[in-house]
Amino acid sequence: MYVKDQDYFYNIVLRAEVKKSFSPFELLGFLKKIEYDMGRKKAGRKYGPRIIDIDILYYGDVCIDSNFLTIPHPKLTERNFVLIPLSEISPEFEISRMNITKFIKENNFVEEVRLVKNW
Repeated sequence: MYVKDQDYFYNIVLRAEVKKSFSPFELLGFLKKIEYDMGRKKAGRKYGPRIIDIDILYYGDVCIDSNFLTIPHPKLTERNFVLIPLSEISPEFEISRMNITKFIKENNFVEEVRLVKNW
């Protein structure tokens, strides 16, 4: 979205229910381990190409603003490529007290979002 001179990549939004109790920071550590186990290197430039990027978009009603983690994700409302699949799996989700589908329609996003495969 922010760096145009890179190859296209897949973006997946996933809703997870975890049976074990993790703090958001523990979950972040777990997800970062997956990224590095799959070959992710330290970012050369922000928003540049990478093998994998796993973000926590939200964590129930939890709000966090730290140097390591911000929940809800601070760029969530700017990213149609995240909002559209999120609206498909969580149509009840609200952004600023507005239904996500209405939020998407009212913001007239310009980037194209295509469904590649419906799991």
